[in-house]
Amino acid sequence: MTAVSGSVGFIAGAARLSADTAGPAGTLISEGGAAMASLEILSEPRRQAVTARFATGPRYMTDARLLAAVRDGQRFSASARVILAGGEYLRGLAAGTRVEVAVRVSPRGPGTAFVTAQGSPREIAPPAAAAGWRASAREGLRTHSAWLPANAAGLVPALAVGDRSRLDPQLEGAMSVAGLTHLTAVSGANFAIVVGTVVLFLRALRLPRKVVHGVSGVVLVCFVGIVGPEPSVLRAGAMGVVSLMALASGRTGAGSAALSAAIIAVVLADPALALSFGFALSVLATLGITLIARPLATRLSARLPAWLAAAVAVPLSAQLLCGPVVVLLEPSFQTWSLAANLAVAPLVPPITVGATLALAAGPLCAPIALVATAFAGLPAELLAGAAHAFAGLPGARLPWAGGPVGSVGMALVSLATAALVCGLGHRRRAARTPPT
Repeated sequence: MTAVSGSVGFIAGAARLSADTAGPAGTLISEGGAAMASLEILSEPRRQAVTARFATGPRYMTDARLLAAVRDGQRFSASARVILAGGEYLRGLAAGTRVEVAVRVSPRGPGTAFVTAQGSPREIAPPAAAAGWRASAREGLRTHSAWLPANAAGLVPALAVGDRSRLDPQLEGAMSVAGLTHLTAVSGANFAIVVGTVVLFLRALRLPRKVVHGVSGVVLVCFVGIVGPEPSVLRAGAMGVVSLMALASGRTGAGSAALSAAIIAVVLADPALALSFGFALSVLATLGITLIARPLATRLSARLPAWLAAAVAVPLSAQLLCGPVVVLLEPSFQTWSLAANLAVAPLVPPITVGATLALAAGPLCAPIALVATAFAGLPAELLAGAAHAFAGLPGARLPWAGGPVGSVGMALVSLATAALVCGLGHRRRAARTPPT
C-alpha cells in the first residue's frame, strides 16, 4: 500500500513538474540566466555556512515560489518552487511576503531552480496577518532565549521551529559531522514530541479518550500555525502523526495504512513534494520506524535492556532506510552518527517542549517564556557539547562514493547491519533455548 501511495505521489509530482516546466518559465528554470523575478517567500530565511574564500558577509537561503518574471523583454507568469539565496537583505523577510528582485537562475535538480538575488528585493505585498504574528512569535523566542549561553541561545529556536539564524557556524558544522543536523529542521519528531507530551499529560489526568484525541488534534493544528504552514512543516506534521500512531498502537498494519494515507494527502496538497529529497527522507524514516523499529528492538533486547533496545532501534531503523538517499545529497559516511543520536536523544524532548512552550507563551506572558527557555537551556548546552565531542572523534566523517554507486553501497551496508542485528539476537535466543 505504501508503495502504491508513493507511485501516486510520483505521478502527481511529475504532472506538476510538467506544468511548471512548460513555456517561458520552464525555459528559464531549465536553462538558467538573468531575470527580474516576482517571488513569494515560503519559509523564514536561514543562514548558510559560508565556505567561499572571498565572502563579504553572511548568506541566507529560503524557499520561494516564482510567480512571474521578465526575461529578454518578455514578461510571463509562473508557479514554480525555487530556492532563493542572497545576502543580509534576505534576513528580515517573513514567510508570505511577495518581493521583486533581479536574480540569476541556475538549474539545480529536477524541477528546482537555485535563484541568487543580485540586490536588495523590493517588497510588493506584505505577508498576511497570520504570517506577521508568526514572525513576531519567532522573534519573541529569539529574544527570550538571548540571555542563554551562545550555543544554547542558537539551539533553542533551531530545535523548536528550525530557526538557525543565531546558530553558531562552528556548532552547525560540528552537528553536520556528528550526524545531528536533522535536529535543527522541523521534522516529524518535533510533532511526535509535542503531541506525545500532551497525550501523556492528559492521560495522567485520566481524561476520556475522545477528549485526549480532540485536544491533541487542536495542539497539532496550533503547532502547525505557530511553526508555519509551509510544505515542509505540513509534511513533518503528517509524518509525526504517523510515527505516533505506529508506536502507540503497536500494530504494523495500522502504521502502514496511516503512512499511506499521509503520503496521498501530502502530495495531493502539494504534488511538487513528491520530487523532494526532504519528503523522501521523511517517508523513509517514518517507514523504518513503522515497519522495523519494533522487530529490531525485539532482537536487540536479547542482549540489551528493553529500554536501551528500544532507544537504539528507533534511530537505527530510520537510519537504515534513509542512508542510501542521504549519500546522494552528501557522499560521506558519518561514523559516529548513531552513537551521537543515542547520546543526545534524552536531551531533545526537554529542549523541544521548553522551546515550544516559550514560543507559545512569549506574546502572552514573558516570565513563563523565560522560565521555559531556562528549562530548555541546560540540555541545549549539553547537546552542543556532545556535538563538538563526537565531531572531534577520529574518523568522524569518512569519504564515500557519490551517485548510484554510493547509494547501492550504502543500501548493502544497511542490509548487512540489519542482518547482523537479527543474527546476534537469534543466536542469543538460540543459546537460551534448552535442548528437547
